Amino acid sequence: MDKFQDLSLWIEAGGVIVIGAVLLLAASRVVQLLANRAHLSPLTVRPIRLLLRWAGILVIVGLLANKIFDVDLMGLIFGGLALVAIGVVAIWSLLSHMTATMLLILLKPFRIHDWIGFPGEEVAGRVVDLNLFYTVLDNNESGEHFIVPNNHFFQKAVRHIPSKGGEKIELHQQLGEAGPSEPVSEQ
Repeated sequence: MDKFQDLSLWIEAGGVIVIGAVLLLAASRVVQLLANRAHLSPLTVRPIRLLLRWAGILVIVGLLANKIFDVDLMGLIFGGLALVAIGVVAIWSLLSHMTATMLLILLKPFRIHDWIGFPGEEVAGRVVDLNLFYTVLDNNESGEHFIVPNNHFFQKAVRHIPSKGGEKIELHQQLGEAGPSEPVSEQ
């Protein structure tokens, strides 16, 4: 009796693989036909076909795991989606800060030693440091340092007063240094 159950299990697993492969091939052909009718280039369709292929393989493997190892397929799917959601939330803030930093470097809305502030807030001072995640403002009047996340510059209005004289350091120069900036004279 055990041999018969093992044989039926292998037959069902083989059926899942064959039916899954046929469905994947049919879905790939349908995508290709739609792409041809829409006059899309193969490079445009390639990511869609790749995503379809991997999703199909994951479904087939999940069905096999469910059949052979008696794994809860829905629990497996929702557990995987929960891990993906946690990962997205965890890196969202980091990506926001790094993207804002790259935009600050490219757009150059201010330089090191420029005075900036946020209207309606007490946060204001001279820019003394910029790194991948935040900008440090030095307020000589109150003796405070403000650490402002770089994505804050794209969410609020910023008051900007350029520095006078030759004490300017470009942001790309500042990022190349290890510590806080030292003023240099322009030549």
